[in-house]
Amino acid sequence: MKLRTLLLLSILLAAFPPRTAYADSLTLRNVQVVDDHISAEVTVRAMGTAKPYLRLESLGKNLVAEVVRAPQEILLLVDTSGLCTKYQIGSVVQQWTAKLKSELPSSSRMSLAGFHRGSIEIAAIAQPLNAIDPEAIHCDAKAVSSSPDKALRQLLERDPDPGMARSVWILSSGNLFLSKETLEALKQDQTELAIFVYNPFLMNSLKGVLESLSQNLGTNLFSAGTLPTEASDLPIRFYGFEGNLPSGLQGTHSLSAHVKKGDQALKSAPLTFKAGAAKPPSAIATLLSYLLPIAGLVLIAYALYRLVRYFLPRSCRSCGHRIRYRDRSCAFCFSRNGAYLICSNPLGDKQPVVRPLVRAVDEPEIAIGTHRKSRLRCLRARGEKRKAYFTLRRLELDGGLAYRLEATRTPVFVNGVPVYASRHLASGDRICVERSRFTFVLSEGNSNAS
Repeated sequence: MKLRTLLLLSILLAAFPPRTAYADSLTLRNVQVVDDHISAEVTVRAMGTAKPYLRLESLGKNLVAEVVRAPQEILLLVDTSGLCTKYQIGSVVQQWTAKLKSELPSSSRMSLAGFHRGSIEIAAIAQPLNAIDPEAIHCDAKAVSSSPDKALRQLLERDPDPGMARSVWILSSGNLFLSKETLEALKQDQTELAIFVYNPFLMNSLKGVLESLSQNLGTNLFSAGTLPTEASDLPIRFYGFEGNLPSGLQGTHSLSAHVKKGDQALKSAPLTFKAGAAKPPSAIATLLSYLLPIAGLVLIAYALYRLVRYFLPRSCRSCGHRIRYRDRSCAFCFSRNGAYLICSNPLGDKQPVVRPLVRAVDEPEIAIGTHRKSRLRCLRARGEKRKAYFTLRRLELDGGLAYRLEATRTPVFVNGVPVYASRHLASGDRICVERSRFTFVLSEGNSNAS
């Protein structure tokens, strides 16, 4: 009986050989160019450990790029129905998990689930590879196969990690139904779907289903076939590339992935990219691009304001004469009713006496001295400490204007009499502070209320 069964299986395999889509399969995706830097991802199927390389088809030469181990998120779903035990799928899951732990970075994630009719067993969801226990999946010889749709939808509810590519591997005995919602979720997240049918006799009858899945997802996101000849080896390997484009490269170019294993050579479908694209501006540059025009508009508005204020006629209410922009009071009225402080400030016997400085007392308060804050700043010798001499205040009283001198710590003399606190000034008073001499003068029309 066993001999007849083996003979019948041999005849069926010879007449209808199992077909697999994992032979001669190579996919290039996620090509990104920033300035002269290029990055890409390559998926190699059924080629063992052969390393792929990139080639610039438009230039006819290979691209110098470094192969990096990019982290991946693998969603492995296993049909644990009756044929699972017959084809020893539990052992395949253990071998694949061990290979993934050794080849992928430690930051990679894996979800593991088993399913059959009436049961979904979630062993892990987005766990580190070292935390995965492949023995948590158990085959049930009496169970009936079911669709992986419900189990896959539960795993897809979690959003993929940023910057980490996600792939779905399904080990199925032949039930491959996937709903439109599940297919849309795979396309939206750009998740690659790989189906491994461990019952090789169903591949020919599943041709229509596999073609429908390929049309829905596209050849870059879908692949299907039987288990590889060496089931202990990974059927799919992922590679990341980081490199620099040739200097001065501009325009649109095509890039393809190649891999060689012995006499067998594979080439992926080429993808186009645009070289010379500008680097995305930083947050600071973006902020400055908004602030600089605003600052320019503010400066223009201020310049217009100053220009209008300068040429806008301003007349005195008392005499009707025009007042200059830089003057706070009318010069014509002040010349008749104002007060002046005349200062002579010699620096020593050998230095000539400077020309007297005339300062109009047209502010409520004027500080006099060698200090930086002095409104009337006197000269000082080199190395001499800065000082505040005195303060002159203008008071508006009922009888007219009065001017009061307020002393500081520096000794002040008015007409030879020392002033310790304050004193009202009259026209002609002479003020002496150290080497500086001041004369207070009132205009003829000014009535001093003191």
